[in-house]
Amino acid sequence: MAYSREQVLSIPQVRERNILRNVYLWMTAGLALTGVVAFGVANSPGMLRAIVGNQMIFLMLILGE
Repeated sequence: MAYSREQVLSIPQVRERNILRNVYLWMTAGLALTGVVAFGVANSPGMLRAIVGNQMIFLMLILGE
């Protein structure tokens, strides 16, 4: 007896799957952007000095995150 692995999804299940896929895509894009910005700041001595040297900017960036 052969069993089919094909699933029939209801409309709410399809909608939920699409929403979750979009959420994970946005999360991936945000993480990639964070990595690019962190790489840029780490490779810019002036920017790194400005962020670490100014406590107010440092705290604002942490709170804004």
